[in-house]
Amino acid sequence: NDSEWMVIEAREMGSTLAGNIIAEAKRSEGKFIYVRFKVTNTTNEQEAVLFTPAVRDSKGRRFEEMDDLEFYLPEGQTGMTMEQLPSGLPKTFSAIFEVPADAAGMLFLARNFAAFATEEKGIDLGF
Repeated sequence: NDSEWMVIEAREMGSTLAGNIIAEAKRSEGKFIYVRFKVTNTTNEQEAVLFTPAVRDSKGRRFEEMDDLEFYLPEGQTGMTMEQLPSGLPKTFSAIFEVPADAAGMLFLARNFAAFATEEKGIDLGF
């Protein structure tokens, strides 16, 4: 009720994320999923992001974004953590999730901004 969410791009990234001068390559027994998305605050006031989106697979398992995702995002992209969302202005963010190798039927879980809101809507990622 307080926002519009749109997935711009979603893809599986394999089991290794390339490192850089700050962070070493990251490996997983599972796989990494990248999601780029746009959020528009539809309220009349600026909102602070307290909770970032998650993904859920067809088995009902929920996965939060990586804590250190900023080290592995493509240059110029940012995560959503602690961002301010002005009223009516869309902002684009990126997230990386580590999931088991057998994860399928992935849904990107968008949620309300309210601190104690539990309403989430799933956006099918197509894999």
